[in-house]
Amino acid sequence: MESIALNLDELAKLRKILSENGVSKAFLFGSVVTKNFDPDKSDLDILVDLEEKDPLKRGEKLLSIWDEIEFALGRRVDLVNLESLKNPILIEEIHKSKVLCYDREGEKMDV
Repeated sequence: MESIALNLDELAKLRKILSENGVSKAFLFGSVVTKNFDPDKSDLDILVDLEEKDPLKRGEKLLSIWDEIEFALGRRVDLVNLESLKNPILIEEIHKSKVLCYDREGEKMDV
């Protein structure tokens, strides 16, 4: 099990929001999964895979999820969608550090 900068209550709130909003999988990445996380300065980086495939509805859903997570956890969130990633360098960096935090199908989570 990976060590992350979220407590169990925050992780439970995050998973509830993801489960209620059509997310099939979600990964934490960036400073939240490293020792460099600063609760006062760092944002929460989350990569999501949405079930919604219509681009307009997917965009609306992402905004809603982003807003709910920021409100529930009281911290800034950087939410990215798997389908919208185009930068190969960013994709590689995300895949190096990503930690599975939610899976609708029940795959064993890393946290």
